[in-house]
Amino acid sequence: ALSTAARRLLSRGLVAAERIFALSVTAQWMGTVPVDRDGNHLMNALIWMDTRGARHARRITSGFPSVAGYGALKLWRWLRVTGGVPSRTGKDSLGHILYIQQELPDVYRRTFKFLEPMDYLNLRFTGQAAASYDTITGHWLTDNRDLSRVRYVDKLVAMSGVDREKLPDLKPTGAILGRITREIASEFGLREDVQVVMGTPDTESAAVGSGAVRDFEPHLYIGTSSWLTCHVPFKRTDVVNSMTSLPSAIPGKYLVATEQDIAGGCIAMLRDS
Repeated sequence: ALSTAARRLLSRGLVAAERIFALSVTAQWMGTVPVDRDGNHLMNALIWMDTRGARHARRITSGFPSVAGYGALKLWRWLRVTGGVPSRTGKDSLGHILYIQQELPDVYRRTFKFLEPMDYLNLRFTGQAAASYDTITGHWLTDNRDLSRVRYVDKLVAMSGVDREKLPDLKPTGAILGRITREIASEFGLREDVQVVMGTPDTESAAVGSGAVRDFEPHLYIGTSSWLTCHVPFKRTDVVNSMTSLPSAIPGKYLVATEQDIAGGCIAMLRDS
């Protein structure tokens, strides 16, 4: 589908292929693709609506004393450095990995890296496996307090039970990952020196695409789900109102996250019922 779309777009003659110097990928966030050392996917992707890892997510987040089901000390450790906490629904990337680890052990054993969908596509384009500072956020294993140096936190990785070597190396949002392969250049009809820029999740990309790129400019997205966001120059979490600030697609900026799981879907249900 991607190669067909690229060829169709280039065939319109809006821009000559020789003038294209870079490409970047955005895709649905909070998804997981396990790949082997050769870059082959080992199973279909798990997406953000998949809750099969819920009981494993609850296991690693529980504790005493408990706050909304979370162990209080664990909750504090996660919120302090990441800005968020693993979902007890199992719907985020960490929940997916835990499901594969516990219930599909052969796939887990064969996995070289667990990648978000946009990072998997970047691997297909370049042969290199990496995650950007914002695509990795949904794993809740990185210190996001300094956006110039996002890194994995050993204690959080240990709390999750996931093997560190199966997590991708990190690159800054907007960094150059590498050149497209000769095969991709031929398939897409592009020059062989086209560079691939680290991808961004759909939420962060939509905020930039809306034009609301200055601090505190709001952006409302309504689809099946919805979110109200804005860019801010600081990291802060409001537990009471379920709001937090996460690394954005703009280097050095955070994005306020206030996601609602259902919005336009309510209209469809009202219509159909």
